[in-house]
Amino acid sequence: MRLPNKRFLAILFASVGLCALCSAADDGADPPPLSHLEIALRTREELSILDGAIRQMAEENKLPPGTQVNPPELRLFVKVRSRLYATLGDPSGPKDLLGNPFRVFSVGAHPRLDPMTIQTLSDVASRGFWGAFIGK
Repeated sequence: MRLPNKRFLAILFASVGLCALCSAADDGADPPPLSHLEIALRTREELSILDGAIRQMAEENKLPPGTQVNPPELRLFVKVRSRLYATLGDPSGPKDLLGNPFRVFSVGAHPRLDPMTIQTLSDVASRGFWGAFIGK
């Protein structure tokens, strides 16, 4: 009788472990809190998505630079059922993962990150990390 090779066993054990992890994660418990690095990366991604949504809306509607954009209207250009989609519909305005507001929604201007978010995440994200999404 031939024994399975090591690679096959490694894949098998990894699959079993992943299945156990998935079933344990699906027990209805809250997911573990995000680290500052994960929050920073996701926030920057959401800012990029917002920036692209503003540009796409401006192109499709032939909006001139400086035109104010109503955040709920950007939902047409954002993935449905995403966290960002949900927060764009919030009456108090869209917020980052820390609950601070995204700012400046006009054609030709990048959305801005709240100074409190910049300060809170400064241990993992320098001002350069945020690029055009922070004010001068």
